[in-house]
Amino acid sequence: LVSRGARLPGPCGRTPSRAGDVLDDFPPEGWRGGFLSLLPGEAARSLLAGAIRISIPAGAIAYREEEVPRVLLVMDGLFRVFLRSGDGRQVTVRYARRGDVTGLALVLGGPGPMSVQAMTSGSVAAVRVEALRSMLASDPRVTRVCAEELTRHLYLALDDLSEQAFLSVRQRLIRHLLDLAIPGTGPQLVVCATQQEL
Repeated sequence: LVSRGARLPGPCGRTPSRAGDVLDDFPPEGWRGGFLSLLPGEAARSLLAGAIRISIPAGAIAYREEEVPRVLLVMDGLFRVFLRSGDGRQVTVRYARRGDVTGLALVLGGPGPMSVQAMTSGSVAAVRVEALRSMLASDPRVTRVCAEELTRHLYLALDDLSEQAFLSVRQRLIRHLLDLAIPGTGPQLVVCATQQEL
């Protein structure tokens, strides 16, 4: 777990900032359409007030499966949630953008075989897991929102499995490019990926 004020060395280091900065840098108007917008307002503000903002460069790992369970709210950038085999192979489970949440299942299920990587430079808010667990136990509104979000993640995984099984290689490549696309200058979309990554 990254401690406050610590800086991880190297080009892929993650740089955390103070908890108070998160609520200032991620106001309610930035929550629209995301996980926080579905929560009761006081619960969302409470989670952010106790969170730590972490700036992450492109290519860096935001969370490794062997780490203490962590819930990450994407503030900006594009991230991927992936699984890794014993021999180092990887498979992407889903992509997360501004407003999305990762690690929600870890709150209830404990450590799981998932990691999170930044595809572009970006930042996340690391939420205090115990604070979210306390809300789940005391506020049925928060419990319902989390259950609905986990259900959405499950349906996305089933859609992806169906596409991998039934779509052609060309169709899967087009879908992958659209998943990776970020706004460029003007109306066009941009994909920053190597042939190997595709």
